[in-house]
Amino acid sequence: MGRDKRGMLVDILDTWLSRTNGSPISYMFLCSLGEKDDVEDHRRAEYMIKTLLSQQYRWKDVNFAWFNVNCSDEFPGLHMTNMPMVTSLFFYVNLKTHAAISLAQSSRLKSLDVRGSFDLSIVGEPLCMLNRCDFVFLSAFGFTGDRALRISLDVLKNAPFLTRFEAYFSPNLALSSRHDPHPRLLLRSLRTLKLEHGEAAAAIVDNVTLPSLEAFYYGSRVTEGIVFNFFQRSRPSLTFLAICGPCVGEDEIFGILRLLPCLKALRYSFSVVSKRFFSELAVGIAEIEENALSVEQAICPKLEILRLQNLLPLDSINECVEALITMMRSRARIQKSFENIRLELGNANSVEINVSDIGNYTEALAQCFEDRKGYLVVGDYENAFRKSFPPKSD
Repeated sequence: MGRDKRGMLVDILDTWLSRTNGSPISYMFLCSLGEKDDVEDHRRAEYMIKTLLSQQYRWKDVNFAWFNVNCSDEFPGLHMTNMPMVTSLFFYVNLKTHAAISLAQSSRLKSLDVRGSFDLSIVGEPLCMLNRCDFVFLSAFGFTGDRALRISLDVLKNAPFLTRFEAYFSPNLALSSRHDPHPRLLLRSLRTLKLEHGEAAAAIVDNVTLPSLEAFYYGSRVTEGIVFNFFQRSRPSLTFLAICGPCVGEDEIFGILRLLPCLKALRYSFSVVSKRFFSELAVGIAEIEENALSVEQAICPKLEILRLQNLLPLDSINECVEALITMMRSRARIQKSFENIRLELGNANSVEINVSDIGNYTEALAQCFEDRKGYLVVGDYENAFRKSFPPKSD
């Protein structure tokens, strides 16, 4: 956009705010500047940002995102503490500054999505009872670990009808050894939970019981039984599970899967695997032919979608491949989706395999273990993921 047109944007904003005459406003503001933009462009952007922040008492449905804006020393910071009309807030900036958000007056809030590298605190009352809020996403790169945990648990505690919560923490975000204990929360409405990175992610799992959970995406470090204990006490009818990272041991993943008889989609990636993993998932073929009830005794008998990615074999690759082939053949007997397998081997090299021919593809299957970018897919994983974690606009 030319500089003359950029200058017009300021006039357009001022005119629009004047014509709305104090009524609630909904808008999308997206601004990204670069090194080639001059100081005047940054001052215009700063003016528009400050102007919109000054009108927060009128915000309703707001998408407010800006990047690489060099604010002046006079910029007052990010203070969103007066938003009584807001129903949906998407806020994403990469400004390294302090931000304060108060939701004490935001009783109409239904959707909250806050992302950025700034430090965040929630001021005023701990949180109002967010009785209408059903979706919250936090991306906390500027938080301390203790603050990230406290804010997350505050949101979960004070939004009794929340159905979906997602949080993405910095991988190096650690909790202090003296962080305050938190009472465990029983949340009956939460159906979708996605947590990635940081010790706060593990602490959240350890502090909640979610009997209605249907989809769980978890990526963190070793958590010493926390995930298994979570499923053991929650006993949800989970249908989608993604475990991404070395956050559960081999014995623990078996224990988890045995607690999930309704599971339909499983992603297991960035961890270790042995031939035992595939042997445990296999269904006894002879038992199926003699007694159909044995299918229900198998681990995850309803499993129809599987994605395996970036797994480090503990046994020899050949042993893992043989166990994988046996598992695929046995599963294909009870689930049609296992009749076809897709291998993505990096460099846009895709291989489609029918289970009847799987024995002829041992080298390709071995490459799936060897290639850090390779993965194996059964069924429509991408569609299952979108249904479980749809974009906010959906």
